[in-house]
Amino acid sequence: MDEIKKTFILVNSLGGGGAERQISYISQLQEIDKILCIEPTLIYDIPKNKIIFLTNTISNGKLVPKIFQVITVLYKLKKLGVNKHTHLICFLQLSTILGIVAKYLFKCKTTLSIRINPFAHAQNTDGISLSGRFFKFLLYRADSIVPNSFDTANDLTKHFPFIKNKIQTIVNGYDVELILQKSKEVDSVFSEILMNNTCLINIGRTDKQKGQWHIIRIFNELVETNPSLKLFILGEGELFDDLVAQSELLGLKTFSFKRNDVVTSGYDIYFIGFQKNPYFFYKHAKLFLFPSIYEGLPNALIESLICGTPVISSDCKSGPKEIMLSENNLDVDITEALETKFGFLLPKFSGELILDNRELTENEIKWKNAIKYLLDNKLTHKSYAIEKYSLHSLLTNWRTFIER
Repeated sequence: MDEIKKTFILVNSLGGGGAERQISYISQLQEIDKILCIEPTLIYDIPKNKIIFLTNTISNGKLVPKIFQVITVLYKLKKLGVNKHTHLICFLQLSTILGIVAKYLFKCKTTLSIRINPFAHAQNTDGISLSGRFFKFLLYRADSIVPNSFDTANDLTKHFPFIKNKIQTIVNGYDVELILQKSKEVDSVFSEILMNNTCLINIGRTDKQKGQWHIIRIFNELVETNPSLKLFILGEGELFDDLVAQSELLGLKTFSFKRNDVVTSGYDIYFIGFQKNPYFFYKHAKLFLFPSIYEGLPNALIESLICGTPVISSDCKSGPKEIMLSENNLDVDITEALETKFGFLLPKFSGELILDNRELTENEIKWKNAIKYLLDNKLTHKSYAIEKYSLHSLLTNWRTFIER
């Protein structure tokens, strides 16, 4: 085997997101020589001398800038001396494709880091996704495949048995001490509302994958009998304005940070966008609601549990089941609300976008009942700092993988 002299991480951007946050942790390893970033965005505390921005353009999903990025990245990889002694670890879709192209052109070793369940994504996305044959080709050409979820790893093996020996699961890791420290920092204009009311929260991009319309509909019925209840949604995405409109259609008093609304306790629901310190919100919420349609291994769910906040989650592909139960229970069929020591696991949603005021679906009623139960009954759960999701485990597992 050719000796590996350089190990690079290739990623679309460092402008926010679960995969990008994990890269910010992995970058601490001395075994990682550089992070090669396709777009010039950075919000994480990573030394700039460890990052190379390969282009100066942000595509925003547009075709022409994307083509320019592809050509520029391949040219820059060649100039960086990527060859058979180089290991490229690729995160996210464009980087995955470019990593395999680089393997053909420069004979480098390529690892694909799978951050989301590809089969659930393909079933639920309306946008551009990799075709089954093309995805199979990418997996076939990769030297190694690293999913961040045991459930995703199982699905990959079932669909593509030929890659079984290439797969090594490395779950996400978290700086537990830092999360707990930040959860105690009172640095939000919403702090008094959070600490003086019964608050439910959801954290995630406001897009179809995250399913927030379900919790808005459920919350609308809960608040009728509990007027002091508040719902906070942290995040921004393509459905943001639609969700605000849905909330107002239902008659909820709605705060939107986009309108520069005055912060008071007089609202029912708060759409507050991205927050630098989400851990304060986790800590002071009564419940964390996670209605995602599909995932990889959801950071938000684990972070909520680290902060000691019970979770009500959909049993979507992938991640919630192995977090709420364990990776040994992946075959358990969730058809009713299942109570765990961390909250409730409920049947997954269909993915149907419901933005009107029709009656709650059968599954939404199950969610409503589970929320009411946990509002009235306190769990003994305090934190979820178990070893397998620690920062130390993450770094140890990636170091061992890279050295191998």
